[in-house]
Amino acid sequence: MAISEASVASYDARLKLQQSMIDQAAATLASAEADLEREQQDYKRYSELMTSDLASRQRFEQAQADARKGEAAVARSGASLAGEQNQLAVLRSQQREEQARLQQARANLQLAQNDLDNTVIRSPVSGIAGNRAGRSVVRQSQDPTTVAGAAAACLC
Repeated sequence: MAISEASVASYDARLKLQQSMIDQAAATLASAEADLEREQQDYKRYSELMTSDLASRQRFEQAQADARKGEAAVARSGASLAGEQNQLAVLRSQQREEQARLQQARANLQLAQNDLDNTVIRSPVSGIAGNRAGRSVVRQSQDPTTVAGAAAACLC
């Protein structure tokens, strides 16, 4: 159970790390968008200069290519951000699964403790426990593989 508790606790750290990855991807996207805006302005400027033959064809084509690369960078950064956000959802789901496993382990431990408590035959008075106390065990379990069931089988 300690392993399950540690695993659940580690998800908090994983979620914080993933949130920082999301923040980093968002910053990269903002940077790419700013670059794209500048590149589109350059492209527009060189387009206007090309019509009046004040800019070289090579510089115009470079501005055009830069604008397209900027658009691709924005798309790539957006996809990266979406992927990081999806990963956060996956981690949250895995954390809930691990919490459920931990709760199941705790419930199993409690059931085992209850079974252990039910295997003790207590006499109402000090001395030797008789058949009457043994019969109370029979009502608790009919399974001969358990301690209570084995005790019931011996009393028959």
